[in-house]
Amino acid sequence: MCDICNGGTWDDVLLRKHLAIESHGWSYTAVMSDPGRACWTYTVGLTSSFDHPELVITGVTPEIAAGLIEELCLRVADGDSLLAGGRRTIGETTVQLLDVHTAQLLPTLADWARYYGSLGAPLPTLRALQVVVPEGWFCGSHADPQPLLDRAWPLFTDATMNRVGRRAQQRAGSRRSGGRLRPRGW
Repeated sequence: MCDICNGGTWDDVLLRKHLAIESHGWSYTAVMSDPGRACWTYTVGLTSSFDHPELVITGVTPEIAAGLIEELCLRVADGDSLLAGGRRTIGETTVQLLDVHTAQLLPTLADWARYYGSLGAPLPTLRALQVVVPEGWFCGSHADPQPLLDRAWPLFTDATMNRVGRRAQQRAGSRRSGGRLRPRGW
């Protein structure tokens, strides 16, 4: 459960984030709807500490995402510059890196803006890379898809839906329009 849900304040959250960034050069935030379900996890601090794009992972649990992000952040701290289109091997897993589309940045990395906004200085330029795990990590019938953030809405196309499977198509049902899915609320 998050700090706010446990009775903390935004000042507590921002202070914890600031101390982590001062100590390590980054912090990360995990966002999920249900405990143990897939989520998205992203860094805050790589921009100011290393002039490097932030990292975001979608569709995997916070524990798995934290391990991948931690390893990639350590590499950035050691001078590795992660680039869009590149790949990195972590253990036995090879991940791909994609540029996050500008339309996805602030909705997806909200704590980034909250943190840098709290410092009182102008916000640095936000750039982010999505860490894409292999498709084989997901079962279309039993897991949430891994939305790709390299394009503006809608996130899901027919090609993505073929990967995700029939069950996801049925859940999305009423949002389908013209071969594309619209995000909720559209």
